[in-house]
Amino acid sequence: MLASAYEQQVQARTADLDHIWQLSSNVMIEVRPDLTVGNINPAWSQVLGWTREEMLGMPILYLAHPEDHQWTLELVGQLQNGETLQDVESRLRHKDGHYRVFIWSAMPSNGGYTAVGRDSTQEREQEEALHDAEVLLRQRHKMETIGQLSGRMAHDVNSLLEGVANSLTLLEQHLAQGRLERLDVCIDMAKGAASQAITLVERLLAFSRHQELNPQPVDANRLIHEMTAALRQSLGPQIVLQMHLESVPWTVLVDIEQLQNALHHLCSNARDALPAGGTVIVSTGNVRYHARVGVKDGLVPGDYTYVQVEDNGCGMAPEAVVRAFEPFFTSKPAGQGHGLGLSMVYGLLRQSGGRAWIESEPGKGTRVKLLLPRHMTQD
Repeated sequence: MLASAYEQQVQARTADLDHIWQLSSNVMIEVRPDLTVGNINPAWSQVLGWTREEMLGMPILYLAHPEDHQWTLELVGQLQNGETLQDVESRLRHKDGHYRVFIWSAMPSNGGYTAVGRDSTQEREQEEALHDAEVLLRQRHKMETIGQLSGRMAHDVNSLLEGVANSLTLLEQHLAQGRLERLDVCIDMAKGAASQAITLVERLLAFSRHQELNPQPVDANRLIHEMTAALRQSLGPQIVLQMHLESVPWTVLVDIEQLQNALHHLCSNARDALPAGGTVIVSTGNVRYHARVGVKDGLVPGDYTYVQVEDNGCGMAPEAVVRAFEPFFTSKPAGQGHGLGLSMVYGLLRQSGGRAWIESEPGKGTRVKLLLPRHMTQD
């Protein structure tokens, strides 16, 4: 009798646990010792789009964000040592390619582990939006004002400089006919100065989003792979270049040459912040911003691919971060920068429908993220 009653209690308890497994809105997973998926509950399909049949046997690292792989393996090591984990955050890939943020609890089970995760993507986006709102609002007003002024000035000055350059070219032709002697050196100097001025104006135009672009469908990973040798050479032997690339980045529509210039400039800035050597990480990823969450800097909700350059250098003071994208602002010593590089990057991303964001702290390095909208018709 007692045994029968105990068996009934066990069966009832098992049924209750099965109901929780089936009905929970949190994702639940059983992972085998070889780090492949052994079982999932139905919430996976609702939250991440994967069916049970698709998930079974899948390596868990396939789901994890590339930047989280090492962190994930460290957590697995803790579980294998018999530890229980609480409130651990990680990012998982949705079936359509974007990533969502989860808060996990996990415990060892049958040589592997069992975990329960709560989708905190919306909470994270809300926290970031609130944190950045005040600074970004102030920066946006400033950027719009400076953009209008620099745009008008750039067009006027560019017209004048083109006239000077054309006049000097004509004068050079006269000199070639022997009308005057030994003025060619002065002419070359004048032309060189005019050419430099035109280059500065082009960068002002880039900031004010009035430059002519030639957007084309781009695979960010392929572009970065093609630039790797040049970037390593630019950084020098004391700096380690690492790549953390999304396995399947969404296609973006952008001017290839201008994006290459932007990456070269960001890596040059990272190099300058690492005089004694260090690490520069170039990464890509897919991200989705939802309309229900206040998206910062006026970004249109939707799908984006980002290209990010991060260093572990000296970092920037908060007041420098706020002004980083302003034309002619530079935190470098006098003579080591004209302050137009980041403003050019900012203008390119705005004109391409995306955004450029910067995060930095003194002594903790700098991270610049370039967000570009997904080009749906080419995927």
